[in-house]
Formats: sequence, structure tokens, C-alpha cells
Amino acid sequence: MGLKILVPIDFSERSEHALEVTAKLFRDGGAQFILLNVIPLPIDVAGIALPAPDPGEILALERDLQDMAARHAVRATAKVSILEDPGVAILRVASEQGCDLIAVGTRGRGGVERALFGSVADHVIRHAECPVLTLRDPAH
Repeated sequence: MGLKILVPIDFSERSEHALEVTAKLFRDGGAQFILLNVIPLPIDVAGIALPAPDPGEILALERDLQDMAARHAVRATAKVSILEDPGVAILRVASEQGCDLIAVGTRGRGGVERALFGSVADHVIRHAECPVLTLRDPAH
């Protein structure tokens, strides 16, 4: 059995790029991919929590993740985590699933922008129990 690889997907170009590169590197070795979409706790501009997504929305996201896996010809499990911090959810799922690698797309922010907004990728790199492959957004 090949590696178990977690790829967080937020449906941005950078996360699709991370899956594309990781698929090219590991699919021929029989890797099993876990595609994870995290829906953080929604807060409106007044700071009030909004309702969680309904089950139909979650099923639609899982289908979208499976479609993405098919486009990249990888064997994948689709997971959607709701109402969680993305960095925490990525680390939790990687640990629960016994992942050998986390492949995460990054914007490649630096300086003040990184200090102000933080980075999910930085959090994952610092706290992951397994190796983390970071793939910079090709647009930057």
C-alpha cells in the first residue's frame, strides 16, 4: 500500500495546484489521497455566528472533491470538516487518518502581510506530526 496523503482543498487555484503536483509525484506509487475541505465557523460583519451549512451543501462539497480527484486521476476520500479552524482541522484529520504526508498550497505571503494575516500553511508546518510539502501558488 502506498502513502496516505492529505491535501487540504479550498477550491482556490493554489489548492488545485497542490493536488496537481502531488498527484503527479505520487499517484503511480499507489498513494491514497484524502481531500479535505474545511468550513470555518461563519461570522458575519457584526461578529454574530451564522448558521452552519446544511447537509445538502456538505454533500455537494464532497461531490466536488471527488470530481477534483477524478480530474487528477487519484484514488481519494473526500472529507468536509465544519465549524473548525482550518489549521486545527488539517492537523486533526492528518492524525486521525494516519497520514504520511500533508501537501498544502500556500500564497507565499511574506513580511507584514504574513504577520497580520497568519498562515494556515505555517501553522500546519509547525505542528504536524508528519512531513509537510508546501507548494507555492504558481500565480505568485
